[in-house]
Amino acid sequence: MKTIVRLTAIPVFGLLSAACIADPAWDQEGEIIDEDEQIEEAEEALSCSSIGSTVVDHACWHATNGLTSDDGSVTANANAAFTTANPNVNTAHTWWTVTLPGSGSSYAGTVKFRPTVSGDYVFFVKDSNATVTLMTDGGSTITPDFAVSVAGCTEISRAIGEYLTAYTTYRITLSDTTAAQNLIIERLNGCNNYY
Repeated sequence: MKTIVRLTAIPVFGLLSAACIADPAWDQEGEIIDEDEQIEEAEEALSCSSIGSTVVDHACWHATNGLTSDDGSVTANANAAFTTANPNVNTAHTWWTVTLPGSGSSYAGTVKFRPTVSGDYVFFVKDSNATVTLMTDGGSTITPDFAVSVAGCTEISRAIGEYLTAYTTYRITLSDTTAAQNLIIERLNGCNNYY
């Protein structure tokens, strides 16, 4: 919040003293500037359209060097409209092995993700051929802010980014010709850093 400082002379015991009185900041039209609104607008404007190497290197480290405590496994649900909280991949910074139901060369399944903080998130996947669909909990498809190929890490081939709202459930549907898929989710701090 911008503060305008006004110096006011106040006589105290025959001396002049200066006092600071904080005034709210005003915009060019003479309206008080709403700091909370400005912060919210700035956060929306920070939505990333790509990611930097720092985030990729961090996710790659989890994928290749992560401790077993950094690993998770889940079997996806064949029904994309399942109503239970599980299966989910709610823990970020976790190298998830997602087993897709199916047979032959056709595998597909859905897991849920419910972030606890609003912000930009990136979903890294290992298999470059896997189809990844982000959806609302109601099943509406979300067009990601970006979907890019990733180079320099054998465990990660693609990154899909989207701004997500805290305590909102999202669905991630994966499909491919193989059952075993790998996924890691990172919350971005700017477009080239992570939390």
